[in-house]
Amino acid sequence: MASLRQTARRLFQTLSQIPELQPATALLIGGIAASQYLHGVNPESIDVLINLRGDYQAGTNVHVARLAQRRFPGIFTIDNNPGYGLRTVFRGVPIRFHHKDTLPWITSSSMTPVANAGSFLPFLNMYDLMVSRFWSARLRGTDYYEIDISQAVKLMVKLVDPVTGLVSVTDVQREFLRCPVEELCGRSDTDQWLLQVFEM
Repeated sequence: MASLRQTARRLFQTLSQIPELQPATALLIGGIAASQYLHGVNPESIDVLINLRGDYQAGTNVHVARLAQRRFPGIFTIDNNPGYGLRTVFRGVPIRFHHKDTLPWITSSSMTPVANAGSFLPFLNMYDLMVSRFWSARLRGTDYYEIDISQAVKLMVKLVDPVTGLVSVTDVQREFLRCPVEELCGRSDTDQWLLQVFEM
């Protein structure tokens, strides 16, 4: 696990130093790579497919996808297939991820053979949990919301169940997920709440 922590931290540090890369996308890309590493796959050999539809995730667009390709040649490819929000090929099994407003669990018929092999992708669950409500809601009226990347890595490593590969969700985090976007934007204690939610 120490090796995973070190690898994940290096990945996030590298990604966070790229000024053109939005934090949400850095967290997404680093999470995918760290998750693959957790299951014994070298991140350098992973194909990450990013859909070009700009309305699917904040920060996922043509510019970012092409930037990732240039900075990390051979790792990232662009997925133009209709109907996919985000897709990664894990050991030859295409996996489809569905964006939900409730608990951010991965749901897909393609998940069955991967689950049977004991290979979940837990860090993408944390991506949904930590990023989608932040940037999509534009909590500060901007595309950015500052979050300590190293703390995010620590949280993801701590919450992942080593047996199931799933990420635990606390009662506070569940409450946060279920809170309407409008209420998040209107709350005066949003900053304090976010710190409590993610135990920073």
